Amino acid sequence: MAKRASAHSKPAMSTPTIAVPAPKPAPATPTVAPKAPSAKPEVTIKLTHDQIAKQAYMIWLAKGKPEGKDRENWLDAISQLSTAGVK
Repeated sequence: MAKRASAHSKPAMSTPTIAVPAPKPAPATPTVAPKAPSAKPEVTIKLTHDQIAKQAYMIWLAKGKPEGKDRENWLDAISQLSTAGVK
């Protein structure tokens, strides 16, 4: 059988309480705004069919009018016009 606490038994011992100061807040970290990209912003250039055709024709002439290079000349014209910026 379990013992019952009697009226004459000793009170249970309580755990001592120790006062501990609250931790100090961490120093504020300065926030630094992210740097903007150093690259130039993209510019959208709208090329017309006529602009590309004229440039491709000039490339074709400069290469000595080779046959079967129309697609290559067309893509070169787009690249040149995009890089130079159409005026």
